[in-house]
Amino acid sequence: MLRLMDLCVELKKSKQAREALHQYKNAQQNTSIPTIELVVRHYVKLAETRLKAAQAEAQAESGDGEVEDLEAVETPESILLATVSTDGSKERTDRSVVTPWLRMVWESYRSVLDILRNNARLEGLYQTMTQRAFQFCEAHARKIEFRRLCDLLRTHLTAATKYAHQAHSIDLTDPDTLQRHLDTRSAQLNVAVELDLWQEAFRTVEDIHHLLALAKRAPRPHMMRNYYAKLARIFLVSDNLLFHAAARLRHYQLWRMQGDDVSAETSASMASGVLLSILAIPIESSGTAGPENKSGRLTHLLGLSSPPTRAGLLQDAYS
Repeated sequence: MLRLMDLCVELKKSKQAREALHQYKNAQQNTSIPTIELVVRHYVKLAETRLKAAQAEAQAESGDGEVEDLEAVETPESILLATVSTDGSKERTDRSVVTPWLRMVWESYRSVLDILRNNARLEGLYQTMTQRAFQFCEAHARKIEFRRLCDLLRTHLTAATKYAHQAHSIDLTDPDTLQRHLDTRSAQLNVAVELDLWQEAFRTVEDIHHLLALAKRAPRPHMMRNYYAKLARIFLVSDNLLFHAAARLRHYQLWRMQGDDVSAETSASMASGVLLSILAIPIESSGTAGPENKSGRLTHLLGLSSPPTRAGLLQDAYS
C-alpha cells in the first residue's frame, strides 16, 4: 500500500490515491487501525515533501536575484528588461512547477479528512491532519481553499451529529473529544484572522459557540481568551464599536480572573485599552445595540444575558 501511495504521488494521481485509501480503510478499520494511520501519514508527508522540492526547484530556476557582474553598468533599459523578464519567468515557473504540487497537497488533505471523518478510532489523526491543512492554507495564503476547508469541517460535524448512533462514531458529549474539536476551531479562527477572512472568522466564532453549548466542563481559559480577543477584532473590522468594547472587556475580565503574572505596566495598558474602546462608542448610539435579532445573536456569542450598553460597559469597567 505504501508503494501504491508513492506511485500516486509521483504521477500526481490524487483521485486514484483517494479511492485506494477508501478501500484500504474499509478493509482494515476493524482489524488494524495503526496501518491506516501509517499509510495516511505516509501519503500526506510524501506530497508535502514533493511540494517543498518543487518550491526549491522553482527558486533555483528563477534565480535568487544576485548580480552576476558587479562592474556591469545598469541602464534604465536593462533594469526595465530585467524586471519584466524576471517576474514573467518566475510566474511561469511557479505555474508549471509549484502549482501542480500545491494542488496535489491540497487534494491529499481533503481526501484524508473525508476518509478519517466521524470515526472515534481515527479521531486523533483527523484533528492532526486538520491542523496541517490549516498551516498549509496560512503558509501559502490559500484563501479559497481555506473557505472550502471550513465548509468541509462543518459538513463533517453535521454528519457526526446526525450519525452519532452508528458504531465507532465520534461522541461530542465526551469531554476530551469536544475539547479536541474546540482546539481545532480555535486554530481555524486564528488562521481566518491572519488571512483577513473576517466573514469566515465570524462563522468560526459561531461554530465555537455551538460547541461550547455542548460542553460539560469549563473550556480551557487560554482558548476563551483567544476567543474573545479574536471576536473583538472581528467587531472592530465590522465597525461595531459597542460589541468590540464588550468583547475587549470580557477578554480583560477573564485575563484578570486568571491572575497571570504580568507587569503592572502591561496590566495598566490593557485596562486603558478597554476603557478607550468603551469611550469610543458614539454617545448617540450608546443605548442601542442594533436590530433585535442581530443584537441577540451577538449577545449570545459574548456569553451575555442582555445586550451591552455604553453606560453598562463603563460601570463594569470601573467596578
